[in-house]
Amino acid sequence: MTSTELSGWAYRIQGNLEDSTVSVGMIISWLQNNLYKINISLPVPVEYSISGDSIAPDMTSAISGIYEEMYYCDYMKKKCRMSLGAASYDWVEVDGADQGRIRRVSKNEQAKTWRTLYQDCEKRIDELIKWYEDTYSEYPMADQILYNERCSVSEGGLQVFVPPYQLISPYNSVWC
Repeated sequence: MTSTELSGWAYRIQGNLEDSTVSVGMIISWLQNNLYKINISLPVPVEYSISGDSIAPDMTSAISGIYEEMYYCDYMKKKCRMSLGAASYDWVEVDGADQGRIRRVSKNEQAKTWRTLYQDCEKRIDELIKWYEDTYSEYPMADQILYNERCSVSEGGLQVFVPPYQLISPYNSVWC
């Protein structure tokens, strides 16, 4: 995966997050520095590494889809940690005679929500890896789609080996 393809992938992820605090550069850095996660998770004897500013060897769409899901899980985990700490004691409800009632969720509640989302994401990753093992042990050449062709064929015509929809986040840019 060339640096241009990596930048395009990170740009699509950033656009799906709708979070202005996350830059494309931060996502590229994560994708380059967390390859060990995909290396230890899959039963495939492929070792992804950084070669210059590119990832080598090329990832199939299934592996890059799983790797993108790993990014989303890590993102949720960070959001959970950011919601905790000394500033976690917010006011919850203000009731003024003229202003009406204002209710705000505390940061502790936000952290609990992010933690639940993160835990659900981790379970989906495990199920995605199981799906990958089952599918690709039976059809080893099932995934030969180039990065530039992803999401460009109407209705995903090339992607016949897509995991069940409940296993992928709605933000995943690999499995449109």
